[in-house]
Amino acid sequence: MIDLILPLIIVTLFVALTLNIYLRRFHIPPIIGYIAAGTVIAHFSPFKAGESKVLAQIAEFGIAFLMFTIGLEFSIGHLKNMRREVLINGVAQITLTFMLIGFVAHRILGLDLNSAIIAGLGLSLSSTAIVLKILNDNGDIKRNYGRLSFGILLAQDLAVIPMLLMIGFMSSEGTNLLSEILQTIGSALLLGLTMIIVGRRLLDPFLAAVIDAKSHEIFIGAILLLVLSASWLAHLLGFSFSLGAFIAGMIIAETHYKHQIEADLAPFRDLLLGLFFVTVGLQIDLNYAVVNIISILVITVGVMLLKAIVVYPIIRSHHRPNTALKSAITLMQIGEFSFVIFEIARMEGMLESSLQQTLIIAATLSMVATPFIMRHLKTITRLIIKEEQQNDLTPVSAPLSSHIIVCGYGRLGLKIAAILKEMDIPHLFIEKDRRLVEEGIERGDAVFFGNAAQRQILEKHNATQALAVIVAIDNEQAMLLVCQNLLSMGVENIVVKVETQQEYEMVKSYGITNIVDQNLHTAGELVLMALRCELKRY
Repeated sequence: MIDLILPLIIVTLFVALTLNIYLRRFHIPPIIGYIAAGTVIAHFSPFKAGESKVLAQIAEFGIAFLMFTIGLEFSIGHLKNMRREVLINGVAQITLTFMLIGFVAHRILGLDLNSAIIAGLGLSLSSTAIVLKILNDNGDIKRNYGRLSFGILLAQDLAVIPMLLMIGFMSSEGTNLLSEILQTIGSALLLGLTMIIVGRRLLDPFLAAVIDAKSHEIFIGAILLLVLSASWLAHLLGFSFSLGAFIAGMIIAETHYKHQIEADLAPFRDLLLGLFFVTVGLQIDLNYAVVNIISILVITVGVMLLKAIVVYPIIRSHHRPNTALKSAITLMQIGEFSFVIFEIARMEGMLESSLQQTLIIAATLSMVATPFIMRHLKTITRLIIKEEQQNDLTPVSAPLSSHIIVCGYGRLGLKIAAILKEMDIPHLFIEKDRRLVEEGIERGDAVFFGNAAQRQILEKHNATQALAVIVAIDNEQAMLLVCQNLLSMGVENIVVKVETQQEYEMVKSYGITNIVDQNLHTAGELVLMALRCELKRY
């Protein structure tokens, strides 16, 4: 099998990268390039469905890693505060969309009852992978409409399990539905309790031991172990990989390692997500799409409008019109888990291949349209609702701004913290030594665990909005990398502490002028103190 899979991966990467390099010239999102790559490979390559299915199984972890990083933003306490978004808004959206689409499919379009139910179930779901990636990238995940959209998406992901159980019950005679439901509830409780108990008892000492090893490779390996283990446990209990990863992320969010973990996991997440979107394109039959393009477009637009119409009043009942409209537009596409439902239904003989292909292409077209729609979300909202938009743009939990970031927390950091506290200037420290972080937290200082040499860590702490960034790191290579990242982000007010003339010259060559030579300043203080001693004699 490896002789077939390896060439497929090579071809996939080549086509995806080539298309994305070209499409980026026209500011087209990479997601579109990945889907197009899958379609090209499916249409022109000699690879069979078996190899593509193996690729799809690997790509499924892209969604798992995405859900893990989202879980890092939503601790267990945070999720408790989202009960309304998940249990009320989410359940209402799924139920109403399912019933409306099922009614239209059965009564108006003439589909048999089973096919109408399958269409209603699959089309009621939105795309977690696309929406959450875009909300993460543009920072709107922390805004009001982003939080509301996430709550409904989470409810949809949870609803996939009972949906699959429902399909299984419909396809087989004599199945005990009550037994299946009780078994699912028991599995859910077991999954949650196991992960929470293990997480709270073993997670902190485990991560502390990993960090104390002072090896970046070991740290990344430990995080991959946690994500994959949680995903596997959820899968064993009959749930999706992504649900287990999400719960693991929420548990780790209770620790102060979450920002560094998210930064280290980002490359794996983005690569596997790209692979996932390639597998979406692999399922498209171009010939069928061309022949039936009109009917497919009508179904796509009709479903998207219907979903937006359903979501708007649900959100509007407790929120402003522009917030409700943004949420409705954000969730109007068809989701990736719809492919799973349609494929299983087809395999069970409950969905004709032609209908499955129509629904898959419609779902893909809605996914392709989503990045373009969300890029112009503010403009679309402003055109439809003529009201002041500023209030809805305020983040739910506003990140720190007009603050000072200090990279490095040691003896020098203690002195800097005391001065900034006395001057009442908002500030925070980024430190990768676990013990120093814990000591700083005990002192009441805002010290966050993370490697400031990583751009994602600086972005997470809003470096571009800071009054200044002080780089007080002893390691020369790390200090220079921090400076490079800050400059590439457009940060202008950078203050750097150096210890040698060589470091001074290198930092100066970057165009940074605020440089403090620690040795020179120390020497100057020693001389001044000596002179004061001499003056006291007279």
